[in-house]
Formats: sequence, structure tokens, C-alpha cells
Amino acid sequence: MTIHTVPLGDTRDGEPFEHIEETTCPCGPPVDFEDGHMLVLHNAFDGREAVEQAQAILSMPQSLPESHIDQILAESEVVVYDMGRKTTAVHLTLPCGFEMVESSACVDPNRYDQSLGYQICMERLKNRVWELEGYRAHYTPES
Repeated sequence: MTIHTVPLGDTRDGEPFEHIEETTCPCGPPVDFEDGHMLVLHNAFDGREAVEQAQAILSMPQSLPESHIDQILAESEVVVYDMGRKTTAVHLTLPCGFEMVESSACVDPNRYDQSLGYQICMERLKNRVWELEGYRAHYTPES
């Protein structure tokens, strides 16, 4: 069985255009096979596919709210280590099990402050989580 998908109300050069239900239609329809059926998807001449693609791009989330990143961090496991006399290391395990490590150090061990090192590490880790979530949002189709 052959199934044709034909755009309704199509125009070509400003004139109404009727597609022929053949694989040789002037619109150059791609042919696919699924479950034993030949699928012929006719292309519109009026540019509607480009409009649909632009609408899909524009409907994609343009940013991730900071609250989303903060929620991920709140649900993550954080372990803080002192390394030597002037370095703080933070080991972050995200809810999905992905692990990241960040470190911060000072020059003078007499001025070492673990809480400041922790803040610096967490800010860096937050930025990295933001990058990962941005990548995921970009390449994960909406359900």
C-alpha cells in the first residue's frame, strides 16, 4: 500500500498547485517505507515547511531558569575536602549519578578559608551544571 501526504492549498509561483500522487511529483517527495507501506511525503512549494521549522526553533526554550539549576544542586550530594594546607576540593554527585570535582586554592596557607574555597567551587560547579543542562535541553526533544 502507498500512502501519500499532500499539502492542501499549495501554491507555486503564486498559482494554485495540485500535486500528483506519484513519486515523480515535481515537488520531489522523499519516499520512506514503514510497516510494509510506502510513505510519500510531498513538499509544499509555498514555503510552509520553512515556516514550520522556524516556529519549532522559536518555540524551543531560550534559557533555563536558575531555579532549575538550584534544584539540581539541592538534590545533589556534596562532599568537601581539605587538600593539604591551602586547597579546598568539592566532589559533586548529581541526582543522575554523574560526578564532578572542582578545587580552589589560596597562595598563603595562613589565609586559607575552607568556606570561601567551598563557595568558589560551588559557583564553578553550578556553571558547569548549567552548561550540561543547556546541552541537554538543546538536544532533548520536547515530550
